[in-house]
Amino acid sequence: MFDELKALFGFLQRRSLSIDGLVFGITCRMTSIFLLFAMCIVCSTQLIGKPIDCDSVGGLVDKDFLNTFCFIHPTYIVESPQNIRTGSDPVENVVFPGVIPLRKKWLSTPIPLIKLSINYYQWMWAIYLMQAIIFYFPHWLWKTLEGGRVRSIVGNVDLFVEQESQENSKNDKLARMASYIAGSIGHNDRYMFSYYLCEFIAFFNAITQFCIIDWLFGGQFLTYGHEVFRLLIRSQAKDFPIFSEHSNELDIVNKIFPRMTKCEYRRYGPSGSAENIDALCMLPLNVFNDKFFLFIWCWILLLLTFFLMTFLYRSIQFICPRFRLRFIRNLMRIRNKQSSNEIDSFLFKLKLSDWFFLNLVSKKEIDSKEWPKQF
Repeated sequence: MFDELKALFGFLQRRSLSIDGLVFGITCRMTSIFLLFAMCIVCSTQLIGKPIDCDSVGGLVDKDFLNTFCFIHPTYIVESPQNIRTGSDPVENVVFPGVIPLRKKWLSTPIPLIKLSINYYQWMWAIYLMQAIIFYFPHWLWKTLEGGRVRSIVGNVDLFVEQESQENSKNDKLARMASYIAGSIGHNDRYMFSYYLCEFIAFFNAITQFCIIDWLFGGQFLTYGHEVFRLLIRSQAKDFPIFSEHSNELDIVNKIFPRMTKCEYRRYGPSGSAENIDALCMLPLNVFNDKFFLFIWCWILLLLTFFLMTFLYRSIQFICPRFRLRFIRNLMRIRNKQSSNEIDSFLFKLKLSDWFFLNLVSKKEIDSKEWPKQF
């Protein structure tokens, strides 16, 4: 497993040369890395062992057969209304949260027991994988539309210098780059709108993924993080841990990611009559899934907040030319007054798309103190 993780991080590691903004890059690349890491964990038999382990009373069914049957068929937990008790002492009769014996006398109650199917457990690896692909898609699209333009200008600066001129000074190389950039002025509209399209897709992706997860978990993920933090505070005052079945309470964690569930297997007995075998199943993957999705809940909300701050900051830059001018001057580290006046007259002539492209290039890893001398 560790070899796979090493290859994963080697493939997705962030390069020193970036062609996107900080929030956009983190949303696409870092989120994909985490989701693929989660997929590797839940697929690892070294850490998890069997993905499901079931047991029936009396061992009436072969264990391997029962495990396979209950893995490909949804298991379930039972949610009981507050007015239904399992006996004089509820805690004594509830062995695990959601694992309650279905007594016949309860069937006539005005509010029946509710069976909650856990029909997504066996597909968790696919959920992580699809999320990783969807989150990475905007970065891949931008990389395709960008066509290596910034990388060719900044990262591979020697492409602008002939083979026999590799010993030229840095100023000569910067002059060639400045000449290329100056020649592209007025032709950057498509470049800018392509980036903003991909950035909006990344923002929309985060919202969509949150809604899809909420739908997969039966509308319970929307408040998942809030409920978990509320339980964490509550657990400080009570003698039971969160993320554990020992609380004997069907809270939000045990409802979405139960450790123990029930499984029904029906077959024909020796007399030809139908037999209903009730099995108890352990779902060890949920030990990791509940923590992973708590992180995803917090992470998506954090990304959406950063996106909104980025959009607000960029709107101010677009609306206020002087703010935009000061911003690009700080990026270029312009301190000399004469150079400042010269570059100001140049920057005031730029369209928004030209400013965007120059802003993207000026943030890269070159000595930007030399830029004003070249324009």
